[in-house]
Amino acid sequence: MENLAKSISAITLNVPADFAVDGDISEWDSTGVKAFEMTPGTDKIASGEFDDDADLSFRGFIGIDADNLYISLEVTDDEFCYQEGASYYKNDAIFLYLGLYNQTDKHQSTKRGMEPDYRLNLQQDYLRNFNAGSGMDTLYLNGDANYTFVDIGNHKYVVEAIIPFADLLVGNQANDSIYVATIGDRIPIDIEICDSDLEGTREGLLVLSLDNDDESWKCPVTWTYTWIDDSFLSVDEASTVLYTYELKQNYPNPFNPTTHISYSLAKPSNVKLTVYNIIGQEVTRLVQEKQDVGKHMVTFDAHNFSTGVYFYKIQADNFVKTKKMLLVK
Repeated sequence: MENLAKSISAITLNVPADFAVDGDISEWDSTGVKAFEMTPGTDKIASGEFDDDADLSFRGFIGIDADNLYISLEVTDDEFCYQEGASYYKNDAIFLYLGLYNQTDKHQSTKRGMEPDYRLNLQQDYLRNFNAGSGMDTLYLNGDANYTFVDIGNHKYVVEAIIPFADLLVGNQANDSIYVATIGDRIPIDIEICDSDLEGTREGLLVLSLDNDDESWKCPVTWTYTWIDDSFLSVDEASTVLYTYELKQNYPNPFNPTTHISYSLAKPSNVKLTVYNIIGQEVTRLVQEKQDVGKHMVTFDAHNFSTGVYFYKIQADNFVKTKKMLLVK
């Protein structure tokens, strides 16, 4: 079967060796990493309106390693507008929302500590680390070694940053855990492109998450998700990847107390992933939602379960599969 679905761009572990905060994102082009891309014609307009795709479009890359978060974003805007002193959401700007943890449950409110949620406002004057709190929220000024926001001409501006995880541990975020990126981790994310064609006025808001009705600034409940990946995958290759329905053996197995369950979907499907005990009683439901084509992974946390044999079963439309796993405490 031919897969015509739009693939999900990932946060990549393969950051270009020559990455530089210089307003030039061309170092990503030779890697084959699939960019995050948005236009008004293909993605959600959370508020306001756009004339057409020539009004605003976006492409960008997000990378990660053991120490840093790497951001390279390019916006094509027919009319760049920035007024110093205007409300931040009434200027041309990019808002990046990230949860630096492997998501097992969607947060209903902003969290700190082991599963921290971050709200980054990338603007002409500064990069604001919003959730750090008043007085601690300006992470970098434009022109600092770690941040640039530059007009490159031809109706385009580029935003680039290197953010050491240690720099995030300030203010309200001082006690956050530092994230260790793992291939397959599911990462909460949303990207908002704020468009202003007239000083002090927002024209429209283009967003990544289909659940975002200009509310992602409140908390992660409306964010979407992506993955941590280490593959170099071009846009053309991504559009032709063929997936089958598959349920993999959990890893590790035996486990104590957590294990990962991976599966793939041949097409967008209504998915239910359930765990049963040895006598067939349902003990937890890990997934019950419609999911996109491709690879997926969830984590089963058995802190509150007893040693023994358990079964996990996936139902994805007409595909049904069950496997056994062993919890040893």
